[in-house]
Amino acid sequence: QMELNQEQRQVVATLHSNILLLASAGTGKTGTLAARVEEILKQQLATAEEILCLTFTNKASREMKRAITKRVGAVGQQVKATTFHQFCLSILQEEAKYSSHFYHEMVVFDEEECALLLQEASPELSKWLNTQTFSSIISWMKEEMAFQGERDYESLHRWLQLSETQAVLLQKLNRVKQITEVMSYLQEQGAAVLRKYDAMLQDQHGVDFTDLITYVYALFKNPEVLARWAERYRYVMVDEVQDTSVLEYEVLRPLLPKAGTLFCGDFFQTIYSWRGSNPDLVLGDYRKRFTPVEIAFYDNYRSTKQLFTTSLETLKNMFPKDMARFYTSLPRAASEEEGRIPFIWEADTVRD
Repeated sequence: QMELNQEQRQVVATLHSNILLLASAGTGKTGTLAARVEEILKQQLATAEEILCLTFTNKASREMKRAITKRVGAVGQQVKATTFHQFCLSILQEEAKYSSHFYHEMVVFDEEECALLLQEASPELSKWLNTQTFSSIISWMKEEMAFQGERDYESLHRWLQLSETQAVLLQKLNRVKQITEVMSYLQEQGAAVLRKYDAMLQDQHGVDFTDLITYVYALFKNPEVLARWAERYRYVMVDEVQDTSVLEYEVLRPLLPKAGTLFCGDFFQTIYSWRGSNPDLVLGDYRKRFTPVEIAFYDNYRSTKQLFTTSLETLKNMFPKDMARFYTSLPRAASEEEGRIPFIWEADTVRD
């Protein structure tokens, strides 16, 4: 078992308040969260089934499950350690028995399978846009329909005509060469393309990753359904919270216990703004509603001294205000290994 430092011990011991934890890669975050689960079980504050640990990748959820099981033994298998999308899928499957709208055996289409459907739904857009941009625009339109309250393609079509919508669309297409053609095509045909794409998915009892979230968001409008899930977990830990989209946070927020929530992330590492992550908005709301104890991990156990120092100096130069906002003192390398000095490689073009 890892020996905990001062900040890690604080996370493990803070069990009657909410926490906002700033923890970058290599700071012993996974082991600390596993130790926290152990402490919750030891103090009998919750059963294993009443603990939910959410991550954003399959690899991270496997590592979390492994660390918990190593720490607490077989009972750790009963802790719900899963990805956000898997969690939403399990909600839909469980709720299928109450609603004919969902299939218990729904098929989740991965990104490659969705790309093939998108090409068929709109050969024009698939020529103009790369797969990531195309799928992010589809997700953006689906999320908007969710916020509107239902899958209404006519309302979506009208929404695409609004000048503020077009301003956001322009940002999403900022690197597209045929930007004028794409803009006017999406204004006129975007809702029809989405309708066709959705119909092809539904023909195969299929859902994409965005559907998993928008369907749960719609489900939770039903007070009976929401109550069923809100009572289930006494402790909720969310990792990589900087990558949480606003809609994902809206799904998650009503499930969070009043005291027993831990949001954990590294806010210099957000990589999903293209699909709706908005750390400032999510964290601002979390701070306001849940008044968390704020803890930062300062010791990095993974990087050599040279690599760590280079990274730290880069962050200080690029984001001085954010560094001051999140850290009361500077992070440090716990490794004794000096390591090689990183070199700077200058490329001729952005693509290189």
